[in-house]
Amino acid sequence: MPAPHQTPRWPLVAALLAAAPAISAAAEGAAPEPAPTPLAARSGDASGLDDRDLLEVTGLRNPAGRAEPEPGKLMMFVLPAFALNPSVGVAVGAAASAAIALGSPQETTVSSMSASVMVTTKQQIMSSVKTVILTAGNTWELLGDVRLYIYSEPTYGLGTGTTPVSGGFQINGIQTAALPGEQPMDFDYLKVHETVFRKITGPYYLGVGYHLDRYADIQDLALDLNAFPPAVTSHYAYSLAEGFDPRAYNLSGVSLNALVESRDHTLCAYRGVFAQLSWRVNPTWLGSSRPSSLLYAELRTYLPLSEERPRHGLAFWAIAQGVMTGKVPYLDLPALGYDTRGRSGRGYAAGRFRGTSLAYGEVEYRFPLTRNGVLGGVIFANATTAGRPALDRPDLGVHDPGVKLFHAIEPAGGAGLRVMADRQARMNVTIDYAFGVGGSSGLYLSMGETF
Repeated sequence: MPAPHQTPRWPLVAALLAAAPAISAAAEGAAPEPAPTPLAARSGDASGLDDRDLLEVTGLRNPAGRAEPEPGKLMMFVLPAFALNPSVGVAVGAAASAAIALGSPQETTVSSMSASVMVTTKQQIMSSVKTVILTAGNTWELLGDVRLYIYSEPTYGLGTGTTPVSGGFQINGIQTAALPGEQPMDFDYLKVHETVFRKITGPYYLGVGYHLDRYADIQDLALDLNAFPPAVTSHYAYSLAEGFDPRAYNLSGVSLNALVESRDHTLCAYRGVFAQLSWRVNPTWLGSSRPSSLLYAELRTYLPLSEERPRHGLAFWAIAQGVMTGKVPYLDLPALGYDTRGRSGRGYAAGRFRGTSLAYGEVEYRFPLTRNGVLGGVIFANATTAGRPALDRPDLGVHDPGVKLFHAIEPAGGAGLRVMADRQARMNVTIDYAFGVGGSSGLYLSMGETF
């Protein structure tokens, strides 16, 4: 369905910012349990009071006391990667996760990096490197997200709930075929997002960034203009109406950013807040196919429920984003699963919900399963809503009343297992099963917490 003229979504962003201020037996029997230690003040203490990890239980490392990281020591964990979810089918490959303290652990949050290469049964190849780097004393913070995908992904139209394409629509007086399900697409995707922040005072930062999203060799597999009635996909109709080449396009721009960063760890936070507000401007002179701007706001907060076991707690995640001015290519519109970590929307395929505005929320309950902290569990729930403004195009004979944000909300939920692989780096293996509406579900294996 062609997308309409965008309207500002300031109330959504304002609302979000207002909210900001047989392993088990082996693990239990590996060694005597030391007495619990009271919760430390916010610092670089990476152990989080977990007394054993997978390396110690399996004899790959001698048990130690409190596992505070050594400044400048790189801690890395590599394992085979596996995923079974709606986005990739079955995926196999390798994943690496690393952590390092670039200053005194009492004054510097541990930095982290994750990298992976995977191939899938859907003939996809995915490679990515994601970084969160904090210099000594947390003076500078650098966020990086680089991806190169040879990818396939279905789209379902814009907005949550029923879309016009699902029942067909009229364009220039011609009724198009109904496309009630997924509309498969193949494409190549290059993403380079790098943002640099400078501490102003306390946990408050300001920063600038550069962002490139390049989609090429786009193949709209459900598109058939020669059929009767013609099968017109959401992607093709939007691109035609908004002046984009449906075969390839760029979104390239710079951003101004504000950040609140008080997490005690970047891989697996037990307490603290991460809140980011970003205004991204995409001019044609930087390579964008059409000029535009987007607003992005994100909040993550972590609340320990036990002073003695901070791993026992609640985590909250919220994202709000939208097109503020100009026109944005279809695949660059706000979409589920396209956050920096690429892990929002467990239970659905990446890109399952997309719109000119989108809001996402998730809550997760985290708890230890063994006294020594080797095993843990999570229970989580999330919800997504996406909107599209009204469209009135007399030249195309198209009128669509649009969908407002929160008109339809799509929930999902699930549970998972956590295995502390390296407590010094606070690096855990995550295994989650999630399900959404309409029979959507997925099994997710990764390193580091989802958020």
